[in-house]
Amino acid sequence: MRSGEVITTIRRRGEFALACGTAVAMLVGMLWFAAFQPGAADYPTTAAALAVLWAGLWPGLLPALNARLVVTTRGLEVTNYYTRHWVPFAAVSWVQRTDEVVLHLVGGPRLKVAAGAWSVASRLRGDSVQREIADRIERARDAARAEPDADTAVRREFVLQPYPALAILVVVEGVALARHLIAG
Repeated sequence: MRSGEVITTIRRRGEFALACGTAVAMLVGMLWFAAFQPGAADYPTTAAALAVLWAGLWPGLLPALNARLVVTTRGLEVTNYYTRHWVPFAAVSWVQRTDEVVLHLVGGPRLKVAAGAWSVASRLRGDSVQREIADRIERARDAARAEPDADTAVRREFVLQPYPALAILVVVEGVALARHLIAG
């Protein structure tokens, strides 16, 4: 979906670090649970418990792992929680920066940038993150001044990342099965 040379990628560093740490802790905890099942738990019960843990935790972590803004020479790739938008610069009417960053698009729609959303830390620093994001977008947009007939279509796709999620589930279920087969 991305087009043009990447200028910068912006993430919410604290939220992303916390989500990565939580994902690792989730994986370690699930592996520990799979390898050292409680004595009374049989394999089907353990497998079901692992599937429920995975189904409850992965969708909660995905928004923090996904949220980012990629500024390219031709437009913006805005990844907000479960969706990714490709926004050519010709589609951006103006960039609103308050305590969050909102792209006002041609024709009236608005697109909030999750990487530039409100936070206590940013608010205490005078919304410096939002100012930096808006400035980077404006600089890239000015440098890439589009032709009058440039494409203004904003494309959207869902970003669920099923393969890493399913890989995690397969690994922990495999460990639980191996533990069950070894224990007899």
